[in-house]
Amino acid sequence: MATDIQTEKGDTFQAIFSFTDSGVAANLNGCTAKMQLRNPRTFELVAEATTSDGSLSVSVASGEVTINVPAVTMAEVAPGQYSADIELTFIDGTVRSSDTFVVLVSQDYTYTEA
Repeated sequence: MATDIQTEKGDTFQAIFSFTDSGVAANLNGCTAKMQLRNPRTFELVAEATTSDGSLSVSVASGEVTINVPAVTMAEVAPGQYSADIELTFIDGTVRSSDTFVVLVSQDYTYTEA
């Protein structure tokens, strides 16, 4: 089942996703993660977050992935509805993705004009 997450253009995009195995926190030891925000009709990439760039972090203890996309990145995302998932790559090469979720980006009305 898809989850809708709301944020505003130009705001820091933050969310936490929990991964479980048989009802307990998944072992994310050594995992890397990435997320791509895409237009659901054209599949155009509009934003990306990874553990490499620091906008995703993995908590081994809790089995959680925290999204923390900077405001400067989200300032480039037009208001609209986008699809995403979080893809985990484990040490042994196994790849596991979250359910697809929807990110609703609305216009921010308080901002500095260029």
